[in-house]
Amino acid sequence: MDTSTDQLLASLVVRRGLLGQAQVEALRRELPPGVSLGVALRERGLISPEAFPALQRELALARFVQAEQGFARLCVEGGHLTTDEGRALLAEQRAAGHSWRIGERLVEQGRLNEAERDRLSELLVRRLSRGEGAEPTPSGIQGASDAPPPSATLRALEA
Repeated sequence: MDTSTDQLLASLVVRRGLLGQAQVEALRRELPPGVSLGVALRERGLISPEAFPALQRELALARFVQAEQGFARLCVEGGHLTTDEGRALLAEQRAAGHSWRIGERLVEQGRLNEAERDRLSELLVRRLSRGEGAEPTPSGIQGASDAPPPSATLRALEA
């Protein structure tokens, strides 16, 4: 069951040096249907019981960051933010330990109203639930016709 969560977990496991890339790829190829990478890592003893909670917290934070990046991209694509403003918000959020949400901050600043925030959030959730990652397209967002293509926005925000 290779999901976006499994892909992110694989990346974290390699980045933290818990397993090598080849080991993780081999394990992912061997996963039986319906078994997640996290379950396989625990059941096979490849990740110690002590290390797993920290890895789960890191995975949860990574998913939060992906969602916030996706939300920022939607705001850029919809004309609510410039690319530089999106980058700055993401950097500010990171510096604050991810203690606030971009949508809430934009509502507080008067850049979005609650209905706009909710509409953008719903669009992001639909995209993420379809496995499209955190790179939503601007369809249905006012001002999207003037927005750069999503791939350009993605590259600009991740630079």
